[in-house]
Amino acid sequence: MIEIYFFTNLFDKNCYKNETLLEELHNNLPIKNKLYFIPLININIIENTFNTLSKKINLDRNKFITTINQLALDFKSASFQGQKTGRTFLTNAQYNLIFRHDSYKKQLSFQENNGIIDKKLFESERNNKIYVEELINDQNLAKEMHVSLPNQTVIVDTNNYEAILMKKFNYQNICNVCLHKNMCTVNSKIIHIKD
Repeated sequence: MIEIYFFTNLFDKNCYKNETLLEELHNNLPIKNKLYFIPLININIIENTFNTLSKKINLDRNKFITTINQLALDFKSASFQGQKTGRTFLTNAQYNLIFRHDSYKKQLSFQENNGIIDKKLFESERNNKIYVEELINDQNLAKEMHVSLPNQTVIVDTNNYEAILMKKFNYQNICNVCLHKNMCTVNSKIIHIKD
């Protein structure tokens, strides 16, 4: 089986577009696979994203930091309703926040009202401390897999515990790696996974 880990910046247009491509790949691969979106949350990413976005739209720094943290926690919460539910929740939230500039509250209401998430379950679970622990685990996973920037992908072949880190997103190379056509590509690095 193949596991695909995509490390994302929650407010980056390219990450959003690549997530939608990976979702399509996940659904169409002829081999068994799992897809995980891993939000990268650290001060450098948040600061760089804020600086980039604030040049284009008027943003309040504290509100932005609160929103990015809440989105990451809510994504983890939605993922407990299923990985696909979590990914759908995330890409819908990103679309509404990045392209439509909706408020976080408005996009959350949209998702609840359109049945993307189970509203009752989500509301009762979303402030659970386990999601904070999950985000910390995600950051540790990124370090373990040698991921330092968003928009990087790690593909793991669970049959032989080999993994490849693709530092630059390239859809065709990812397809080739998933289908074992070429484990070494340009801008990639083999990493070793501990048993």
